Parts: sequence; C-alpha cells; structure tokens
Amino acid sequence: GMMGPMMGAGMMGGVGIFWWLLACLIPLGLIALLVGGLVWLVASASGSSRITQPSGPRCPNCDQPIQSDWQLCPYCGASLREEGA
Repeated sequence: GMMGPMMGAGMMGGVGIFWWLLACLIPLGLIALLVGGLVWLVASASGSSRITQPSGPRCPNCDQPIQSDWQLCPYCGASLREEGA
C-alpha cells in the first residue's frame, strides 16, 4: 500500500520517536505558554486595580497611601503627626 515505505524500520526507531515527541510537545508547550500568559495578564490587571485604589489614610503632602501609626511619610519625608496632638 501507500503507507508501506513510510513505516519502514528506520522510522520506527529512536529517531522517529524523538521527532514524534517533538512534534507533540512543541504545540503543547505553546498552548501552556498562552494559557499561562493569559492567567498572568488577568492576575496583574486585577492586582493593579487594587494598587491604584487604596483605601485608608494618605499623606497630606504627596497623597501617597500611608499607615496611621507612621510619623514620617516614606515617600516625601513630610511629618505625619497631628498638629493638635
């Protein structure tokens, strides 16, 4: 038949198995990279929206997010102590 010469002893040896594995693993690797890239994009997009909208106190000088127990702003060095306290 037509498949006879292609299925000779040389093609079924170690080299044939190597090329078959390579032909299967490259598309699977590309698919895995695409899926991983999409997961990373979704995770980074949702993470950036949380970073750009922090809740809580802000520095009165540079408007960066701060913690309520800080005495100096780590971004601009402004004093965060209450004047009346």
